[in-house]
Amino acid sequence: MILILAIIAILLLNSFFAGIEIGMISILRPRLRHAAARGSTAAKLLERITAKPQMMLATTLLGNNLCTVLASVLSDQLFVNIGFDGTAALLWSTIIMTVLLMMSEIIPKNWFRQSPEERCITFAPFYFIFSIILWPGAKILSWITLGMLKLFSTSDINGHDNARNLLRRDFRLLLRDSEAAGSLDSGAADILDKSLGFSSLRVRNIYTPLGKLVTITHQAKIRDAITICRNSGKSRLPVIKNRDWIGCFSLYDAIYNIPDKKWDTLTVCDCMRVTETINFEAPISEVLKTSRRTNTRMIFVCDAKGFYIGVVTPTDVARKLFNRH
Repeated sequence: MILILAIIAILLLNSFFAGIEIGMISILRPRLRHAAARGSTAAKLLERITAKPQMMLATTLLGNNLCTVLASVLSDQLFVNIGFDGTAALLWSTIIMTVLLMMSEIIPKNWFRQSPEERCITFAPFYFIFSIILWPGAKILSWITLGMLKLFSTSDINGHDNARNLLRRDFRLLLRDSEAAGSLDSGAADILDKSLGFSSLRVRNIYTPLGKLVTITHQAKIRDAITICRNSGKSRLPVIKNRDWIGCFSLYDAIYNIPDKKWDTLTVCDCMRVTETINFEAPISEVLKTSRRTNTRMIFVCDAKGFYIGVVTPTDVARKLFNRH
């Protein structure tokens, strides 16, 4: 009877580790921060736990493995006590424990994933207790994992980045599982998937190169510039003077700020906007910051030598995120 109770307790503990792992990976950080800001002690504790994803994953992995080994050993002993010989006991315990362990993995993972914030916050104190008990083993496992990643990695990535990349891959799998189950719209899943890689994107990944641009000289009349915009389908044109890029002509600025009767006498220089430049290796977040700071929708892109190679706009950033093709 004691062995049966011990096996049940270990299976429940295995379910706890399996479920809370997928739950903590599925947590939306803004919701967790909101719960912590409202004074929830368990939410604050969970914030501390998820702030160290490498230790979090090492703890759940160690707990799962210990439970699996203990459940297998105890079940083998149980069948021996019932009267099975060594081979039969091993066979039956293997079959039954395989089924039970699968159930203790699949069911709790789905349960925690349905409402990760609420359920992980509820069980956070229990996880914290086990994390203290398993800390020595989890720390050693974390060191081993970090060492192997550094040994076999082709780039210089620290442990925090490795853990973050693992979480991103897990999150992408969750997105696709949710999409397949019909609980998440495919368009929303695509947007969330793309947003995970935004921090690694650079201006060179989204800018419009010089060969695809329609430009205009600084001496061009406003009416000619408006005609070029209408024919090319462009609302903004880089203004060129002696091979130097001096500003940006906006169709809307001309139409709304310059009277029609002056379109044939004024040049694009009379209504163009002075714009900023950005290095082609800059992160795309700088595009939005620069556009907001200077109130311009077109930014000139320079290479490492300072030569103009194209333009980038906030629309290019949005297109990268929302375009499904």
